[in-house]
Amino acid sequence: MDKAKTSTSKGIFMIDARSGFAKDGAKNRLREQDIRRIFDAWETLENLEKNGNLDDKEEAIPHFARFVPYTEITNERNGCNLNVSRYITLVDTEIQQDLYAHLKLNGGLPVKDVEDGFSYLWRHCPTLKRRAV
Repeated sequence: MDKAKTSTSKGIFMIDARSGFAKDGAKNRLREQDIRRIFDAWETLENLEKNGNLDDKEEAIPHFARFVPYTEITNERNGCNLNVSRYITLVDTEIQQDLYAHLKLNGGLPVKDVEDGFSYLWRHCPTLKRRAV
């Protein structure tokens, strides 16, 4: 937090750098690329604020950084909690499943999964696709 701007600031920049580090025994160490990403995010947020383009409703850098207004931090739901995960959404790594296709095929593979997974192979061996599908 920049103490020089506290009287004019309307919120704080939050950066979620929990995924950017190297494990070193019991410690987590920031690598040069992680430090650079944090610095670039900070610079981006500052430039957006300076130019008046800072949107406090959405993440400036999705799943990594955003400007959070004091009104959101102090509202009843958040109760002045500064836990970063309250304000920056995690990347959804859940694999979407086509349940209808699984049930319809009695546990087989949905056509879309086969198409997506083997698209490179199908492009180069079209006769193989005709025999397999």
